[in-house]
Amino acid sequence: MAGLSEIFEKYCQQSTLTGIVLIYFVTCIFTYFAFIWRKVKIPKFPRKILLITAHPDDECMFFSPTVQAETSKGNFVYVLCLSKGDYYKIGDKRTKELIKSCSVLGIPERNIRQVDHAKLPDSPSIDWDAEILQKEIIAIIYGLQPNKVITFDSNGVSGHINHKALYHCIQDICGKNRMPRHTRVFVLKTTSILRKYLSILDLPLAYLTSKRTFVSTPLQTFYAWRAMFAHRSQLMWFRILYLMFSNYMFVNSLQEVCHHGDC
Repeated sequence: MAGLSEIFEKYCQQSTLTGIVLIYFVTCIFTYFAFIWRKVKIPKFPRKILLITAHPDDECMFFSPTVQAETSKGNFVYVLCLSKGDYYKIGDKRTKELIKSCSVLGIPERNIRQVDHAKLPDSPSIDWDAEILQKEIIAIIYGLQPNKVITFDSNGVSGHINHKALYHCIQDICGKNRMPRHTRVFVLKTTSILRKYLSILDLPLAYLTSKRTFVSTPLQTFYAWRAMFAHRSQLMWFRILYLMFSNYMFVNSLQEVCHHGDC
């Protein structure tokens, strides 16, 4: 009898675990379709959205759900890339790849600005010159006068110091009240390493932890993949796995860090 009792107890535990996993999976599917089928509010007048990145490929590796959500509303998306991605001395090639990638995501070449400065190298070990970085960013912001600015958060998603430098620069601009009054600033929230590779299964958690969540449709996800494949110089085996499992290819959770108006 004791043996039967233990077997029954293990069966119940396994059944409970299986039930929880199944319920969570169904919740993910329901949440996904609820997001992609919901009515999108189209603004009366197109807004200008400035995406600030550190390297070519950031726009599709991390921000494609946001970019495609904004372009689908008819908004004008601009990309300011603060380096040529010249770590392996192929900056010119990566610039061409950036243009192709942005084209796939609905961003014309005329909306791309790229900085090539010796004090702002593509490097995981060299800190960017804060004064020069701020000067470059402010020049574009003042010239463009965007309704929204979007960039990395303090953890930089991948932890890259160039990504984090963008956040600290934007925070400094906001802290000194140098951001245009009508511009709202958002950062892409970094998730834990576990959530990062949950793919679409991260969606319920993203929804619960952020008021501003963008989810890609199957077609938009396909375009995100196409955009990443435009960066052929970066397609190592681990990036293929990233495309398959990273939540950032499907879901973006943004957090507002500076608000001077409504958009």
